[in-house]
Amino acid sequence: MILDHPFSKTEKRILYVLFVCTWVFVWLKAIAVPFMHDEVATFFYFIQNHRFIPFLSGWDANNHFLNSALTSLFYSLFGDAPLWLRMPNVLMFPLYFYYCVRLSSFLQQKLSRWVFILALTLSTAMVDFFCISRGYGMSMAFLAAALFWFFKCLQQNQLKHHFYCLLFGLLALSANLTLLVSFSAIIGLLMLHNLVHIKQGIAKNLKQFLLYLLVGIAPLLFAVFYMFALKQHGALYYGSLLGFWKLTVFSISTMLSGMSNWVFPYIFMILFLVQIVIAGFLLIKNSKLNIIFQPYLTFFLLLCGNIAVILFLGKVMKVNYPEDRVGLYLFPYFIGSLVFLTDRLFAVINKKWLFVVLIPCLFFPVNFMYSLNLSHYNIYPEDRFPQRFFQNVCLHTPPNPFPATIGGNSVKHFCWTFFNYRSGGTQSAMQYWNFPSTDEEYQIVKPDEIGNWRQYYDSLDYDRNTKLLLLKRKHFYEKVLLKTLPVNSKTNIRSEYFNIDEFKTDSLVGKTLYLGYKLNFATPAVPFNTRLVIDVSDKDSKNIAYQYISLNWLKLYYKGDNNNFVNGMLVHKLPPEASSIKTYVWNIDTVPYAVSGTFFVYELKEK
Repeated sequence: MILDHPFSKTEKRILYVLFVCTWVFVWLKAIAVPFMHDEVATFFYFIQNHRFIPFLSGWDANNHFLNSALTSLFYSLFGDAPLWLRMPNVLMFPLYFYYCVRLSSFLQQKLSRWVFILALTLSTAMVDFFCISRGYGMSMAFLAAALFWFFKCLQQNQLKHHFYCLLFGLLALSANLTLLVSFSAIIGLLMLHNLVHIKQGIAKNLKQFLLYLLVGIAPLLFAVFYMFALKQHGALYYGSLLGFWKLTVFSISTMLSGMSNWVFPYIFMILFLVQIVIAGFLLIKNSKLNIIFQPYLTFFLLLCGNIAVILFLGKVMKVNYPEDRVGLYLFPYFIGSLVFLTDRLFAVINKKWLFVVLIPCLFFPVNFMYSLNLSHYNIYPEDRFPQRFFQNVCLHTPPNPFPATIGGNSVKHFCWTFFNYRSGGTQSAMQYWNFPSTDEEYQIVKPDEIGNWRQYYDSLDYDRNTKLLLLKRKHFYEKVLLKTLPVNSKTNIRSEYFNIDEFKTDSLVGKTLYLGYKLNFATPAVPFNTRLVIDVSDKDSKNIAYQYISLNWLKLYYKGDNNNFVNGMLVHKLPPEASSIKTYVWNIDTVPYAVSGTFFVYELKEK
C-alpha cells in the first residue's frame, strides 16, 4: 500500500496494523455469520442460474449487477459456501481502505485526516457490508476511488485522471444503482470544470469528450433507462413515502449506530446545520466561481445534491424515500463534508477549538470496538437466525415418511431454505403463507408473534441477537390419510404445466390438510427452475390461497434417483368459500423432464 506524503513513518505503521486487523476481522465475519435473507435471494434468483444481466434477468432491485456477476464467477469456481459467495466484497475492502487513506491526504490537519479515516473505515455498518454478498460494500470502495481521482482531476486535470474517475464511478454505479445521482453529479462537475478551464488544444478536448461519452454519459443513460424499467415492473419496492426525515434519516441513523434511538437523528441534523453554516461562511470568504471545484466543498455538494434529488423524487415523482442500506452512500458524504469543511475553516481562521465539531465522528470507531462480534450483523438485525436452529430441528425430529413442518415469516423462509439447500434439501420447505399459525410442528418466531405459543409449543432454543425462539409442538398432529394418487408423466415433457391432481373441498371446509409428495424427477437442467404449486380456488375459480416449493431451492441436481423430492405443504383451515384444490408442476423454463411417484392428501387431527 502506497501512502501519500502527509503521513509520518509511525502513522504509516499504525495504518498498516489498522488495515490488517480490520481486514482479518472482515474475513472471519464473512466465514462465521450465516447467510441472510437478501443474500439468499440474490443467490437463488441471480447466482445459481447465472442470470444477472440487466433486462435479461428477473426484475428485482436485489440484483446489484457487478456484485452478482463477480459472485457468479466465484460460485462457478468454488461452489456455494458463504465465504466464496461473499468473496467479491471481502476482496474490495483493501481498495476501500486504501482510497479512504488517499482521500485523507487532501486534508491539511493531522487530526482531520485521522478522524476521516477512522470514521469511515471503522464504522460497524460500513465494515459489515464488506462481509456480505451484496453490492453496497464494493460500491463504497469504487466510490471512494472515483472521488480520489475526481480530486486529482481538480488538481491536475490530466486525461488519465478523468478516465480513472469515470471508470471507478461506473463500477460503483454497476454495483449499486442508488449511486445514479452521484455518478451524474461527478460527470457534470467534471464537464463544467473543463468548460471553465478550457485551455487545451482541440485534440485533447475531443479525447475528453469521447471519454465522457463512452465511459460516462452512455452508461449513465443505460442505467437511467434500466431504473425506469425497474420502476415500471414494480421492482423499486424498498423504502416508502413516509418522508425523508421519518424514514431516511431515522433508518440510516439506526443502521449506523446499531440503536433505535431518537437522539441520533437530531445529532445528524445539528451537524448538518453546522456544515451549512461553515459552507456559507467559506462561500462568503471566497465568492469566485472556481470555489465549487475545491475539494473541501465536494462532499458537501454531493450530500446536498443527493438530498435535493431524493426530496424531489419523493415529493414530485412519488419515488420511495431510501431506507437504511439504500441510503448508505449518504454516510461517507456526510462524514467527508463535515471533516473537509472543518479542516478548511481551521485553515481560514486558525482556531483549534473548531475541532470539537469532529468529536461526534469518533462515535463510529468507538461503537465498532464495542460492537465487535462474529455472530451477527448490526445492519440486518432480523434477517437471519443461527444454523443451530436448523440442526436442532433435524436432531429432534423422529423418523417420519415426510419431513417435519416448520413455520416462520417470509424473511426467515430464505434463511431456512439456504441451510436446507446446503444440507441436501431433505427438510421441509418453510410454511410462511399463513403465518402465524399453530399447525406447524416447529416455529422460528419472536415471542410476541404467536401470543399463546406456550399452549401449543415448548421452547427448544433462543437467540439473544435476533430475539428469536425455536419452538417445538407439544403434540404433533396425527396425519389421517384421505387419498393417494399415482403420478407419472410417462415420457419426457417440456410443457410449462403438468397437473398432478384437482379435487373438490366440499367435505373438507374448516379442516387443515397436509399435501405430501414422494416424487422422482429426472432432468438434464441445472438448476431445475421448477415449482410444485398448490392453488386453492372458490367456485368462480378465484384464487384464495397460492403456495409453492421451488425445486431448485432444495437441491441443484434431479437425475432421476428414487424419491429425490419428498416434501409437502400445509393447507390451513380451508375457508367456507373454498371450492377446489389444484396441485401441479410449474416448469418455469420449459426444460425437458420426467416425473413419477405418489401424491398424498392427509387431514391433520389432534392425537
